[in-house]
Amino acid sequence: MILNKVESFTEKEDGFEIFGLRNEFVEIKIVPELGGRILSLRDRRSGREWMDRPHGQALFRNDYGDDFASGTFAGADECIPTIAPVRWRGRDLPDHGEIWALGWSLDESLFREGMIKTSVDLPVSPFTFSRTITLCGERVLLDYEVTNRGEQEEFFLSAHHPLYALEPGDELHLPAEVQEVFVSGSAGKVECLPETRWRWPEPKPGIHLGNLDLGGEGYAKFFAGPLQQGEAALVNRRTGAGLEVSWDPLQNPWLGIWLTRGAYKGFHHLAIEPTNGCGDSLDALVPDSSESNHGRAPAPLPPGASRSWQIEICLTHHPRTL
Repeated sequence: MILNKVESFTEKEDGFEIFGLRNEFVEIKIVPELGGRILSLRDRRSGREWMDRPHGQALFRNDYGDDFASGTFAGADECIPTIAPVRWRGRDLPDHGEIWALGWSLDESLFREGMIKTSVDLPVSPFTFSRTITLCGERVLLDYEVTNRGEQEEFFLSAHHPLYALEPGDELHLPAEVQEVFVSGSAGKVECLPETRWRWPEPKPGIHLGNLDLGGEGYAKFFAGPLQQGEAALVNRRTGAGLEVSWDPLQNPWLGIWLTRGAYKGFHHLAIEPTNGCGDSLDALVPDSSESNHGRAPAPLPPGASRSWQIEICLTHHPRTL
């Protein structure tokens, strides 16, 4: 029987209030003031901290519209309604979307009951975004809802954007259906033109994406999909520690993956990003004609309507293979 006695707690760091949940298996910490950032996700059995925090970066607040590269790169944030900065329907949409640098509202009554629900109104696009975090045994459930406050149908890209810290022996596992991925950007020995298709997991000799090996310093952003199975895992072959991500592929048919091995600011981390579109730029995926982009574009949201989805993160332990 899985116990699920959840404790809510608060603490402060660098002047920011942190809200956390923990049970026998998992501890998670969130900073609502900093874009609802998930600062920490720790396995309480093994002690592994899954969220990256490069160089122990102190927490600080960014201004709306800042380049994402000026941020802390700590933990996980959320991207909506675009990832790349674009001008869309007369709106200037910033890098990595509108909400990562905003303060979010916390539902204090739900927090006392062992849940963290945070929400925010986008300042330019007519959306309200909310995310509710609950713990159930080894699982962390992220429940999302987006409401269109506008008077016409609207499009949005959404992506959960976690930066997972890497350790020797880590491997990326994708469903067997994935035979190739679409590259949107890369550097180092893997540098290629955008829209290149790579074989998964070995696009060429000396490069093994499943082993997180780019053949030396490099980085790559690529997409898998559209998927029939919404799942991916980061598993350590030495320790058996694992982080498994699952979601409904009917709602988020694509998986974005960002991997850097020292070539970007010296960082070594991995992002596993379930998303509703294959690409980073809203205007590139959804032309003004509203035509679908070969199944790669997100679906429109009617005025006054809401859309909900869930992402599950499960911290697991597998038998060692070495």
